[in-house]
Amino acid sequence: MSSAVKMLQDPKPMTQRIASAVPMLALLASFTGCAQKPLCPELSSCGGPDPLGAWELAPGYGSCTEDLYIPATDLRLAQNNKTPALVPPPEPAVYDWCDQLVASGGGKINLNDPNAYYESIQVGQASVKFLSDGTYTAGMTKTGTFILDLPAACVRAFGARDGLPIDPNDPTSPTGNACKQIQKPVNDDFTNSGAMFNTVCEPNPQEPQGCLCRFDVSSTGGPVGFWKRHNNTLTLNNQGNFPTKIVFCNRGSELELTGADGDYLFGVKGLRTFRLKAGMAQP
Repeated sequence: MSSAVKMLQDPKPMTQRIASAVPMLALLASFTGCAQKPLCPELSSCGGPDPLGAWELAPGYGSCTEDLYIPATDLRLAQNNKTPALVPPPEPAVYDWCDQLVASGGGKINLNDPNAYYESIQVGQASVKFLSDGTYTAGMTKTGTFILDLPAACVRAFGARDGLPIDPNDPTSPTGNACKQIQKPVNDDFTNSGAMFNTVCEPNPQEPQGCLCRFDVSSTGGPVGFWKRHNNTLTLNNQGNFPTKIVFCNRGSELELTGADGDYLFGVKGLRTFRLKAGMAQP
């Protein structure tokens, strides 16, 4: 029986139950006062003219993305069984994201690629257009450099060893440590994904039997939808997503955007502010 049901069946007088709840409310209030504040300061919300036209990031203008912890998706739970009571699956934070790595030895390294994982990626380029017909587009390029940490248990568990050819498909290639043997197939797989490239794997100085694989990320995309203005706030509607709100300040040659009431800009996780300049093309 849940605690909510127990409360409804509590035989105490109502006044006594309310009094007993007061300390808990005070405790909750104290926790609320300790809530983490956004790391990205809000920009101006002066409003101004409708932000019609094309806007873009440029040197001296920028974006700010909160540093979020976004757990890796546990691929093993994609089709997990559901109980009649719909008990939730395990928390994704406990997912061992390198469990897909199988690096076996025997003269040729056979590799099942690890799950690439990155979070809070920064927006390096952006182009935003607000049109007079009430539509908008937002194209963004997110870039960053990340480290894939492969512990020794992941790298060595299936017999991978140093001193073998670094190209698993070319037995005449130079030999190297297990990290260099992992590097090429991981880089090939990442490059084929279209977003990750320049993978370089080296032994981990703090755990020499493990590997640190550095890789770059560049991904482009963005939403399209409809916008509506109310005072200094824009409400954005995208098909299939909840509406989001942005406060803005249009100074003519510069446009500042901040997610309203804790919203993320354009529904991009962590993205909080844009400072844009007027683009060349105007509608």
